[in-house]
Amino acid sequence: MGSDGFQAVKPAEDRAMPAQGGTSYGLAPGTFYRIDAASVINDTTNESFSGAHSDIKKFPVAQLAAAAAAAHA
Repeated sequence: MGSDGFQAVKPAEDRAMPAQGGTSYGLAPGTFYRIDAASVINDTTNESFSGAHSDIKKFPVAQLAAAAAAAHA
């Protein structure tokens, strides 16, 4: 959600996205989490194209999206 995050709700907890991925987030349905993904999003090492919205096209970001979808199921 960007640097401004979500408004009018208190996150259950803060978590950090590991740079290499491979974590089980253990997210609970109906719960807000603040995930610090700066180590992944800001890393442009070995990236042929970076900047704007292309920086989210990374495996750890996909893992977080999948974990959020699985928590809803």
